[in-house]
Amino acid sequence: EPQRRYIGGFLGALNGDAIRAAHFNLVVDYANAPSMLVLPAIFNTLGCTVVALNERMDPTKMSVSESEFQHGIDQLAAITAAVKADLGLRIDVGGERVWFVDRHGNKLSGTVSAAAFAELALRASDHSKPRTLAVMVNQPQLFDEIALRHGAQVRRTKIEPQALMEAMTDPDVILALSGAGEFIDASFHRLVDGLFPVAKMLEFLATQQVTLEEVIRILPPYYVAQKRVSCPWEQKGLVMRMLNEQYKDRISDQVDGLKIRLGDREWVLIVPESDEPVFSIYTEAPSPDSADLLIERYSRVIEGLRA
Repeated sequence: EPQRRYIGGFLGALNGDAIRAAHFNLVVDYANAPSMLVLPAIFNTLGCTVVALNERMDPTKMSVSESEFQHGIDQLAAITAAVKADLGLRIDVGGERVWFVDRHGNKLSGTVSAAAFAELALRASDHSKPRTLAVMVNQPQLFDEIALRHGAQVRRTKIEPQALMEAMTDPDVILALSGAGEFIDASFHRLVDGLFPVAKMLEFLATQQVTLEEVIRILPPYYVAQKRVSCPWEQKGLVMRMLNEQYKDRISDQVDGLKIRLGDREWVLIVPESDEPVFSIYTEAPSPDSADLLIERYSRVIEGLRA
């Protein structure tokens, strides 16, 4: 039966003894989703004490609005802090993404969760072998700095989960990250799966005897911003061609849209969304204000070109 096979493979890819010895206390928001069918048994086998939220499967909850999602994360954070759990987590409805909160109830952004996972995975990796992190192209330089600390490489991918799975076909890629809740850890299987990274995170914390907060504290700081700018369908191609022409000396990357390198840790990524008349703009800069200023500047550039 597939469920039993999945659980068997899942547990076989972990250091279960280390996790059991750590006696983790978790708050888990199952989001009324089918992950309910496998995760409780896994947590039980791994000796975790779990406060479960939204654990009744509910087909009417299969899609959640942004405000409901935020409310759920706020509730998760408050309960995690109140019961002094080691961490809290929410699995998305499809079982493909996971969000974390720390023991103090701080909600971790997708980028911070991914960076903490990358740091832990690289510490645990075999440093005598080539190791690559696959990271979406809209994520900050933070990942390059973490990789550099550990003598690893970073490979940038398109901003879609499928691209993470494609990157995993390279045997040197040990981890693929979206910075938006998706993780692929090569030690189990090479598919986007929100459940396994949770257990792998527990294994790393247990074997390295650190807390999630301690790992986050040593991550390099980063400042990013993003915005969507509308642009009629028929003008998107023209705008892209003009941007390519205007910034041709500064384009550092065309994995997805175009990335304009402005300085150290300072870039703008402009991506034409394939399914709507919109450009997404992502920036990174040395301060929050300068990241916002770059967003405004390049929004105006796009608005000027489409006029």
